[in-house]
Amino acid sequence: MEKIDSSDMFTRTKAYCTAAAPTMEAKTAAWNKLFSQAKEDELILSIATETAVGWRQSNQMELMNKFTDKFFTQIYECVNVKAKSISQYIWICLQPNL
Repeated sequence: MEKIDSSDMFTRTKAYCTAAAPTMEAKTAAWNKLFSQAKEDELILSIATETAVGWRQSNQMELMNKFTDKFFTQIYECVNVKAKSISQYIWICLQPNL
């Protein structure tokens, strides 16, 4: 599909679906993508948004709860380094339910 549709919508949908997959590997990959500070991993707003929203699935609480400690360890640096428009989605979508 990627070969015939190189549109922004396809790329955004792929980011959402990849992050929404109900596996620890998918959640970890999406998490690392969102929190990465590497220049080559810099995200555009639309991809960061879709990844963050896709990561938060209400029927995957057991998986998401495994990231609680990581969230509190990494969020401070994230909001101080990343653009507000991106870090606000990370804050809203990846914060744990306490």
